[in-house]
Amino acid sequence: MKNDKSFAFTLAETLLTLTIAGVLMALMLRAINRVNPDKEKILFLKTYHALETVMANTINDSTKYSPNYYSDSEIDKMTTEEKNSLHLDFRYTPLPSAKVTFIKDGKQKTACPKVTKGDGTVDTQGCDVELTKDNAMCYFIADQLNSVGDVNCEEESVINMKTSQGACLRNFVGVYDGASDSQPNGSNDPVIDPLCNNQGYVIWIFHDGKMTVPEEHYGIGERQKKAYEWMNDQTDIK
Repeated sequence: MKNDKSFAFTLAETLLTLTIAGVLMALMLRAINRVNPDKEKILFLKTYHALETVMANTINDSTKYSPNYYSDSEIDKMTTEEKNSLHLDFRYTPLPSAKVTFIKDGKQKTACPKVTKGDGTVDTQGCDVELTKDNAMCYFIADQLNSVGDVNCEEESVINMKTSQGACLRNFVGVYDGASDSQPNGSNDPVIDPLCNNQGYVIWIFHDGKMTVPEEHYGIGERQKKAYEWMNDQTDIK
């Protein structure tokens, strides 16, 4: 007569198996994360470093800005608070020779400064949009950063442009009025929004084109600290 016996795992054996499976899964997730790092972090850091190059090239381009940035007459008209804020304000009046192309409403358009002639008439230089100290850097970035789709450097609190890698840039239009508590130290709080989901991170752009990521910023809290930590740990950038 055949002796049939059924075998089953004991509770201890089952728990041991689950524990081993859990450890293996944790090790696998760590390995996967190393191979496929955080997309948001990668997009933020790549966009940040691309901006660094654009800012340095633009500030030092003699066809776009004067090496003196602000004229003596402009500085004389500033309040003491505004003068003390120059280290965080990258808005300068572009030179008459500056000219950029951008896409708006699906069409290529041009932007350049208006020029006042000796007889008092204003020459638009045949451009569609006027470059001013508040919008010029936004247009220069769009022109050099290889943006896709429409560019909007005229309105506040909107997406100014989307990069070819998929990140969005916001608040790159100068709006600082010298009195707003939400825009301290002359900064107009430009934002890199890696996933274009209104969860962006503030960067600071200095008057010489250099950039940094503040550890804290008004109204953002813990999210801003994440970007600060990304800047200190860039091991996933390839």
